[in-house]
Amino acid sequence: MVSAQSNEPKKVVKRPVPAEIARQIKDKTPEDIAELLRTVDARAVPIATVEEVTDFKKRKGSLLTGLADALLNTEPADDVAEEANMMKIKGLGLLMQLNPDDTAKIATLKRELEKENKYPQVAAQCDAYLYIQKIRRTFLSKRVTVKDFERVAEELKPLIREHPDSPYISAAGLLLSAVSAYEGNNNLDGFADKFRNEFIKAFRDSGNEKLIAIARQIETDAAQNVVPGKRLSIEGITVDGRPFDIKMLRGKVVLIDFWATWCGPCKAEVPGMKAAYGRYRDRGFEIVGISVDKDVSVLKSYIASEGIPWISVSDTLTAAAGMPRLGDLYGIQGIPTMYLLDRQGRLISTSARGENLKRLLEQEFK
Repeated sequence: MVSAQSNEPKKVVKRPVPAEIARQIKDKTPEDIAELLRTVDARAVPIATVEEVTDFKKRKGSLLTGLADALLNTEPADDVAEEANMMKIKGLGLLMQLNPDDTAKIATLKRELEKENKYPQVAAQCDAYLYIQKIRRTFLSKRVTVKDFERVAEELKPLIREHPDSPYISAAGLLLSAVSAYEGNNNLDGFADKFRNEFIKAFRDSGNEKLIAIARQIETDAAQNVVPGKRLSIEGITVDGRPFDIKMLRGKVVLIDFWATWCGPCKAEVPGMKAAYGRYRDRGFEIVGISVDKDVSVLKSYIASEGIPWISVSDTLTAAAGMPRLGDLYGIQGIPTMYLLDRQGRLISTSARGENLKRLLEQEFK
């Protein structure tokens, strides 16, 4: 039951609620608003284009903040108010992803909570989001040093142990991405592994199941070399029986496409790939298709009929030559899976499909 805490009259400053949301909750009870808020919070980010994901985050972030303010305007009981504030900070966090420099609303919410001396868990979430922006600015600096990485790592580990369900986890992700990029830029083999192993150990030693699961995922990704900034080792046999080594393409931006002729979504990517290949090939862009087809003759026929001009590697022929299947080596769970590598062979993205591929290539060739 959502109810006021006191019958004593008090001056309440009503929070502004967007007109669209005000119409949506017209005639709804506080209980209805609370349930709607939980429904919106449960919506997962879709697997879609960058533009669609951006629109989703904007819509969800705006709904969470607007509905939370509408619920808080009803002066709910403390437990419901705490939940509403937690939803609000989640919404503000989503909106901050779209505009990283906009931390004012989160800072304002933190001040309000401190003034009321309530909801320390929500205040901790505010601190975590503000901290993310602090280290993002640190790692965007061209003068970042090894000591900066070490300092942030030592700050983060206790914060994550204390708040395992907070955005500090995302801050750790930023750190690990940054150290991988630093390793690649400075030819420091093993630099990223040191930090990664420290976090794996800290997460496992925490005793928290969520952190232990994240540690396992970090370890799996690292073992399969699918971490940003990591140089990929890709060797196989092409459809015409020639050996292939990704090192042959050093100096080019390379799209790695795990696919098959029987995969409809894979074939749907081909027109966009052809357009990108035609636009950027002469500027140093290459594509390597890694087919998981078992029947090589079907694969060859499809390549010929479609006029596919880029390098085509067969995982079946690779395995027949006594080499590891690349799909297994990189833990490919579904296709299409598309990686983009920079000119030094380092991983830029593990989701280089559709509109995201266009955006990434525009960045690389601007």
